[in-house]
Amino acid sequence: MPARLFTDGRGASLELEEIEGCCILFSNDHVEQQLKQVRRMDVRDDDVILCTYPKAGTHWIWEILSMLTSGTSLYCQEMKKSFMLENADLANVNSQPSPRVLNTHLLPPTLPETTWTSQARLVVFHRNPKDSVVSLYSMARQVTFKSAFEGSFDGYAELFLKGTVPYGSWFDYVRAWEDVRMRLPSHRIYVGCYEDMHRDPVGEVSRLAEFLEVGASQDLCRDIASACSFQRMKIAAEKKRGAKESRDFWKPNATGIFRKGQVGDWKNWMTQELSEAFDQEFNQKLADLTHLHFTFEL
Repeated sequence: MPARLFTDGRGASLELEEIEGCCILFSNDHVEQQLKQVRRMDVRDDDVILCTYPKAGTHWIWEILSMLTSGTSLYCQEMKKSFMLENADLANVNSQPSPRVLNTHLLPPTLPETTWTSQARLVVFHRNPKDSVVSLYSMARQVTFKSAFEGSFDGYAELFLKGTVPYGSWFDYVRAWEDVRMRLPSHRIYVGCYEDMHRDPVGEVSRLAEFLEVGASQDLCRDIASACSFQRMKIAAEKKRGAKESRDFWKPNATGIFRKGQVGDWKNWMTQELSEAFDQEFNQKLADLTHLHFTFEL
């Protein structure tokens, strides 16, 4: 697999392995074969596929979707990564009973080919790019694998704006999904925002339930929203993950997947100049998508 070294203006480097134009965060010796198998896997009509750019609340939304499809506010006993297309044991995924809640950070062209011929529901969640880069940088500083980054936040933000971070450009990711929605208007695609789930969790859970056609009561939606609050999810995830995985994945004293879960934390990290650079990139690449409303603080 071709490895590429991307260096910021301060000399700090990030090593990524690029396959089919996509840089995979959890790189391993079998990832190229994994992506080929992903393309060939059968998507079922009752599958739910959660699609997000990294650090857009993927664990959070996946747990909510799992609860909605099972009709309970109990945490799923399986790990989210067991259903993550680019990392999971696909033989195990294929053996799981329906309905399955799959998840991925992959771009639309690298999803299973049968995604587009099936009746599967796609749930796409976005998070504003400023908080996304803060969360992604914090993770990159704490992991043990080769996509770790030892440089400054400003340096990582520079790479983020260029799209030379795991899974590529946030701006291209948003554009890719909007292109799919335009090209396939009849396909069942739900687009939500991380910030909206923070602002109105019960309402957003209810809207997801309606999209999934699961007939969830308001009491169940409230129970799910409560069970999936940040602190309760953080505790549940730590119990589920276990000590060995923590050692294999995270450096000592790392905060883990659930860091702060806030909207607007970027203001504690970004200079005015850097914030304006993000605004400029957004306006250059996505200004025409006036129906999308990103929230940068609550």
